[in-house]
Amino acid sequence: MLPILRRRIIWLISCNAQQVPVSSSHNPLELISTSLSHNDICLRLTAVEAMETLLPYCEDSPQLLHSITHSSIAALYQLTNDCVEVDSRSSCLGLLSTLISFVGVLGGSLSNDVLNTIVTPLPSIWENSIEQNLLLKRNVLNIISSVATLVG
Repeated sequence: MLPILRRRIIWLISCNAQQVPVSSSHNPLELISTSLSHNDICLRLTAVEAMETLLPYCEDSPQLLHSITHSSIAALYQLTNDCVEVDSRSSCLGLLSTLISFVGVLGGSLSNDVLNTIVTPLPSIWENSIEQNLLLKRNVLNIISSVATLVG
């Protein structure tokens, strides 16, 4: 599929999130999650926006959200490293925090391995955030808060 078509499809899903059915037979989160690992950074950032938009519609299907959580975490950290713009990096980290929060709100849990995957990069992100990028430090604190809320 052409990259522009892939981006457009993901973008259309995010624009029409309230009309996109989220179920085991039609799981747009799976498509979006796999797009987070694509080579095209523009597609990956579009997928971040789409996932952020679709998460509130997963309340009836928490198992679908749980099924994409682990792969999405690794892909979001990789995208955070690949992005140059602070706003793009912040969007990735913000989605990570939101994803963790939704897993907790929907009654899910994460294994210790997944939790370690979440918290291990945070000190490096904190240290590499220069004073002008307090936004990234805020994202790190939000992720820590989401993890703490999840584990109780």
